[in-house]
Amino acid sequence: MGMTNIRKIIAHKEILYLLREKTFIYTLAIFIIMAVLSTVIWWASQHTVLTVYNYVSDLLKNLWQVPPTLSLQSVSSLIIVKNMIIYNTLIGTLVALIMWYYVWMNDRIANVVKIIFTRPIRKYQVFFGKIIAILIMLFVLILVSFIITLSSLAVFHALSRVNVMNVTWFYGLSFMYIAWFWFVGLWCSFIAKNSGTALLYALIFWIIITFVLPELSSALYPTSSLNPVLPDTNILQSSALQTIHNISFPFSVSEHYKHIAWELIWVNDITSPTYYKNDLYDIWVLIIWMLASFGFSYLWVKKIDSIQWDLAQ
Repeated sequence: MGMTNIRKIIAHKEILYLLREKTFIYTLAIFIIMAVLSTVIWWASQHTVLTVYNYVSDLLKNLWQVPPTLSLQSVSSLIIVKNMIIYNTLIGTLVALIMWYYVWMNDRIANVVKIIFTRPIRKYQVFFGKIIAILIMLFVLILVSFIITLSSLAVFHALSRVNVMNVTWFYGLSFMYIAWFWFVGLWCSFIAKNSGTALLYALIFWIIITFVLPELSSALYPTSSLNPVLPDTNILQSSALQTIHNISFPFSVSEHYKHIAWELIWVNDITSPTYYKNDLYDIWVLIIWMLASFGFSYLWVKKIDSIQWDLAQ
């Protein structure tokens, strides 16, 4: 049996296992529902504003006064995707951690790893087989969200070539960011002695990346940790806060993701040199973190003693 076939068998087995897990299916359904609600919430808020504006405009016209220009007219049509930035950083990353827990920890909890490695199977084959399963499931998740967004743009008559390109780049970026959290779970499974501790480590790491580091890097703007816009650090008045920001910001991966994602929503032409110049730092930070995470995980897998790989629940 070739190496490629082994990876396919492992990936197929893990995908079938995930589809049988109710917890994973429920979390997946919540993410998809939130993607739909993102559109509904945007439409409801815009509809309310337009209703009020039209009512006030009629009153002003009856008084022979000129109504003010509606500010929504200058808002990007891709504002519909704004809430998805937060849903990706909160729910999407949790989906990736849950995937890791079921895909990677299942064999270890069942104490079948020793049996698996009695066959002529190398550790990296198992590693890549499980990665393939994770990436396929995450791709399906992102693809469904992508279709929902395009359908919403079509309903609101905003389905242009530029918007399709920007949405494609946005969901491609989201796919890479969410997939990165699988490696976070993988690290935790290596350093933990049992499955409960591994899950606890993963959640702590998720909290640090999603909340703690953005809180530190936002400095004087504590509410910015959940906003898809980075604070204007040029107006920081405290040197201590500025120092904290400078130290923590390179490690705040979620902030770099939110910054790039927000630019994709508002910039009309992502091929513009100005766009890449402004976000080059954020892009390189994300690329370095992802490559380092993959390399670190692969090297650790090679060093793992397969005989001692099984865990107690």
